[in-house]
Amino acid sequence: MTVDLLLAFALTELVLWLSPGPAVLLVVATTLSSGRRCGAVATVGIVLATAAYFLLSASGLIALLHASATLFELVRWAGVVYLVYLGVRIILGAGSGKEGANQRPVHRYGAGSNWHSFKQGLALQASNPKAIAFFAAILPQFVSPGSPIALQFCALALISILIQVLVLLGYVVIATAASDRLRPRVKARLEYSAGAILIGMAGLLAACRRT
Repeated sequence: MTVDLLLAFALTELVLWLSPGPAVLLVVATTLSSGRRCGAVATVGIVLATAAYFLLSASGLIALLHASATLFELVRWAGVVYLVYLGVRIILGAGSGKEGANQRPVHRYGAGSNWHSFKQGLALQASNPKAIAFFAAILPQFVSPGSPIALQFCALALISILIQVLVLLGYVVIATAASDRLRPRVKARLEYSAGAILIGMAGLLAACRRT
């Protein structure tokens, strides 16, 4: 594996994660509604799911899942349902938080808790069929057959996770700064918008056909 190939992979990952997708919207909405700590914990869940995908990809299970039309469809529709679920929850909870989200007391296991935010991030990324498509079709393009596969997957995983952490935590910082300055009504509108976009993404995902 060459340095140019690693840089190309890093650039690809950076572009993909800078684009506001479901993970970014979840992190932003969670930060706006429950504070920066919950946003950061949701990021941990997303990153752990990505790490699991790297392990599955290295073992060949991702390629098997992508090759099976039935399994892929099950994951796709699970992703559709979960995006709708998240979108509805965000919309229903929009505007319910008080000002000063970072100082707001939260329940240990309920909505707005660290554990709840972690589960949302983990489930969102785990049920994302686009992640399966990436690991089955795009990631192998950056693996050199003549080099040790395990070392290459480790290097790519580290690059991917580092970029994800930096980008998502960057969104947490931006959302926190915005939350401290926005009026409750404006913040609620942003949460409504995030929820609506997630539902819209679910519709697009439902309309997509596996190629």
